[in-house]
This record gives sequence, C-alpha cells and structure tokens, in this order.
Amino acid sequence: MGTEMEGKFAGPMPVRDFLDIFLPLSGASRLRWTKNRLSKFEKVGEQTSEKQMYKPLVRNSYLDLYYS
Repeated sequence: MGTEMEGKFAGPMPVRDFLDIFLPLSGASRLRWTKNRLSKFEKVGEQTSEKQMYKPLVRNSYLDLYYS
C-alpha cells in the first residue's frame, strides 16, 4: 500500500493552514489560534505513527471545542 500511495500526498503542512484550506468555517465564528491551542494540536504531529495520532487528535479536538 505504501508504494501505491507514493507521490499522492504533499506535506508536511502546518495544522492551521490545513484546517483553513480543507475545513473552512464559512459562516461560523472562527476559533482564535492561541499558543495553547496550537501547542495541543502540534502534539498530534509529534507522534511516530498514524495510529498514535488518533488519541491526541480526538482528545484535543473534544477538549478544545467544548471546554474553551
């Protein structure tokens, strides 16, 4: 599968740019990207495998949306 997917992706891309481009909040109020908020999502990219990324992504997304 890795060979089949080779050349299909561009990156790495900053989280903020990714969200603005692929998940725009048209018509909704935008979140302010504070240092604290950015640091939470940067931890996702620090993981060594895709599987390890899921837990911090979901945890930080949930906490950020409902408790900020």
